[in-house]
Amino acid sequence: MIKPASNFTPLFDVVYREGVLSFARKDEDDIDRFEVRLIDAAGDAAQLSFVMTDEFRQELKDSGIAPPKQIVLKRSSR
Repeated sequence: MIKPASNFTPLFDVVYREGVLSFARKDEDDIDRFEVRLIDAAGDAAQLSFVMTDEFRQELKDSGIAPPKQIVLKRSSR
């Protein structure tokens, strides 16, 4: 059984521009930024991406860590 989320973090800098919804959330001392884009004309699927600075991308590379992949979100008929 899947448990519902219980630890919520407020979103800020929420902006919708040119078909892209961007937002940020604070994670301790860091600020994580994300983008969501529709990937089909019907609006049944979207792509969630973690936005990284070049510096953070280089830190991951130097540590041998692959950058996070984009997540595809699909509308459920439930």
